Amino acid sequence: MSLFILLHLHCCSAGDIRRAKGLLARYGYLLHESCNPSILVYNLLMKGYISAGCPQDALPVHDEILELGLTPDRLTYSTLISACVKAGKLDAAMQFFDKMKDKAQNFSRAKLYPGVVTYATLLQGFGGAKDLLSVLKIVSEMKMHRNLVIDRTAFTAMVDALLNCGSMNGMPHLDIYSGFCSAYQFRL
Repeated sequence: MSLFILLHLHCCSAGDIRRAKGLLARYGYLLHESCNPSILVYNLLMKGYISAGCPQDALPVHDEILELGLTPDRLTYSTLISACVKAGKLDAAMQFFDKMKDKAQNFSRAKLYPGVVTYATLLQGFGGAKDLLSVLKIVSEMKMHRNLVIDRTAFTAMVDALLNCGSMNGMPHLDIYSGFCSAYQFRL
């Protein structure tokens, strides 16, 4: 990895987005001239934009990834979804989410299916927007997903989203909360 990339990623992760953008503008050609830019570098770049409080700047990175012929992975899509949620672009978040699922299904790429973190991020966004219908739809999808383990983090995200929507009425629809509570020895 070149010194430019390391400096740029350091600036991004430190939240100095102005310096990172300056480095990118001045030395960005190095990123393109290097033999194989890694998807990891672009994932870290997007994370840096989000950490610096500029989630909207992470979104154009997706276009650059595609232009370079790189294949987005689960982290790429999860990061893009997180950027959309933090930028208040929930429709765009759902588009990336649907694209992620489509690619996983159509190309038999099991590693691309959304994980608990991706679902929790969406729940946080729709809960914050008080969109109860979308929250219930996501919870229902999580329950139907065979390989998704609904752990404490996922359960908490579900409950928080429902509470943010002002609905404890949605709790019985979870159908998992009593089983979850008994598995972790919680009492209702």
